[in-house]
Amino acid sequence: MEIKVKLIGYLSVAVALLLALSMVYADTQQTTLTWVIPANVTHALTYGGSCSTSAMYFVESNALEGATPINGTASKIPPYNAASGGSSCQDGTNKVAITIHNQGNVPFDINARITTTLETGVTLKAWLSNGTHCGTNGMGGWEATCSKSGTDDDTVPTTTACVTIGNTTKQIIADLAISSSAGICLAADFSGMPYGTTQDTLETEAVQSFS
Repeated sequence: MEIKVKLIGYLSVAVALLLALSMVYADTQQTTLTWVIPANVTHALTYGGSCSTSAMYFVESNALEGATPINGTASKIPPYNAASGGSSCQDGTNKVAITIHNQGNVPFDINARITTTLETGVTLKAWLSNGTHCGTNGMGGWEATCSKSGTDDDTVPTTTACVTIGNTTKQIIADLAISSSAGICLAADFSGMPYGTTQDTLETEAVQSFS
């Protein structure tokens, strides 16, 4: 009889525990965790020869084709560091007009456009340097009519094919790697440009590359 009482007591305790546990309710909350590494698309520009951010001149008398007579029509005009005399910013040996440096922490594309109203009769052409210079006579990528559209990674200029830069944004470099650089060569063609001195502003923009 004593054994039965003990068993009944144990069973009572077990049943009480089960009933107590069945009364416990779970309350869960969820928190979204977002991991962020801020993208830095900082870029810097350096210039060939003695050119600079404010010293880049396209002078008809420096044209490789049509330099004379001075009549507002010529082609293959390289950038110089002065309006008269001076020296070229790019060549076929060791100078590149503009070198773009990726100082950020992600690869990025480079876009370019003229932010002012482009002077009548001016066509600005851009292509990639080969790393140290701009090709034969500094005009390795010049084309009479540029064959690249600069609309995406597949249509950026190359060392032998150019894009025309105007007031519409054009992509000129694709996937510039972190801590790397790429050179841009420039040439102007004049077609009925009026006499005198005018200025336009070239803007470069770094955009994170996701390709």
